[in-house]
Amino acid sequence: MTTLIGMALAFGALWVPLAWVAAAGFAGHVAGEKGRCSACWFFWGILFGPLSLIAAVGLPMAGNGQGQGPAYPVGGNPAPEKLPSVFDKPGSKWVLVFIVVVLVAAYVFKQHSA
Repeated sequence: MTTLIGMALAFGALWVPLAWVAAAGFAGHVAGEKGRCSACWFFWGILFGPLSLIAAVGLPMAGNGQGQGPAYPVGGNPAPEKLPSVFDKPGSKWVLVFIVVVLVAAYVFKQHSA
């Protein structure tokens, strides 16, 4: 029973704030991709968490309002030459490393607490 309580406390103390900050970071990133102030939306994310991410996704593109251009080239091949990868964004490999480190730490914590 104590292990269950410890796991619940670890979840509340670690995962919930990390998810909150991750939502803030994603809100800042999404807003930056749409031509908005990334830092402003990050701080909105700190205040409102996942709600700011939902709001940032619904933002229209800033600037000329035309987005990134047409979905397909006018006279070219509609299929892209290279499909985008998860690792094309800068820093995405560090996110994967962070997730693996957290999972390994949780496994080690569980092994030593039993």
